[in-house]
Amino acid sequence: MESSISSTMSTSEDPDKRRHLDKGQHQAQQGEEEDRTSHSGCTRTETLGSERKGSDVEHFLSNCGGIERRFGDREMKDNESLLMCVYCKVFGKHYSDACPRIGSVAERLEILREEGRCLKCIGLHDALSCRKRPICFYCKRADPSAPPPEHREHHASICTKPEEYTRKVQLRKDLLRRIDRCKEQLMNSWRRSASVRAQEEKRTPDYQSRPTTPRGPPDFYC
Repeated sequence: MESSISSTMSTSEDPDKRRHLDKGQHQAQQGEEEDRTSHSGCTRTETLGSERKGSDVEHFLSNCGGIERRFGDREMKDNESLLMCVYCKVFGKHYSDACPRIGSVAERLEILREEGRCLKCIGLHDALSCRKRPICFYCKRADPSAPPPEHREHHASICTKPEEYTRKVQLRKDLLRRIDRCKEQLMNSWRRSASVRAQEEKRTPDYQSRPTTPRGPPDFYC
């Protein structure tokens, strides 16, 4: 008991020791703030990582020139009234690529294989015997500099690039939401830490005589 009292009196009488303890308390509280932010999944490192990933996605999208697949019925030409969609078997409503009923490439490939259709022109024959050289406009738009054979390996309706483009667009939206949420959480954590620091500084004996150095928000938020 006497030892505890003497230790407390010694600390209150020794400003250097008091500052040392205050600094230790501040570091512990700061660590707790960082732990809480980390558990929420929003560390500064992770936020910067999401920003880098978002930059990569943006680069991909800007180079693709908008290759999303347009689904749905449309006004067909007069001579296309008997044109059948290979996937849903409807006549004169839409091209096979725009089929709104069978939209995924996986489903379309399954139908083509079950019916023994060519993957180059979706006709009823084997791809090895196909004399047609169709150009996939999705591949050509995504990479105009690629040699012609790169654009002729498959029919446009089974090109996977539009699906990849759609996934990247959704990923960009998700990343932007995550970055905004994490920055807001990190900023709130910084505000709480700044408030704790201010209260601690006011309790130090030489608070009035010390020059104050303004601390701005973290650079990730600027």
